[in-house]
Amino acid sequence: MVPACRRKRRPLGRADADREGARLAPGEEGEPVEHLQTLLSLYGYGIEIDGRYSAATEDVVRAFQRHFRQELVDGVADFSTVDTLRNLLAASPSV
Repeated sequence: MVPACRRKRRPLGRADADREGARLAPGEEGEPVEHLQTLLSLYGYGIEIDGRYSAATEDVVRAFQRHFRQELVDGVADFSTVDTLRNLLAASPSV
């Protein structure tokens, strides 16, 4: 059996908007993490896109949460974090 943190997940896409349990956390790897890192990079965070939810990715997610979701700053890219990031990118004229 593959540990939960190593299971392949599809990227947190728009279809997950109703899935409040969708989340990415430190230690995970793969395309969903790469997708998250790409979104953060597009928003302007200097982050390496390597598909690994490392301490560096966690730090960037925490920084994002401190600015846009202060009620819970935990470094976990849950539905609220990713949805906020997507909405900001969609509203940005430069993206």
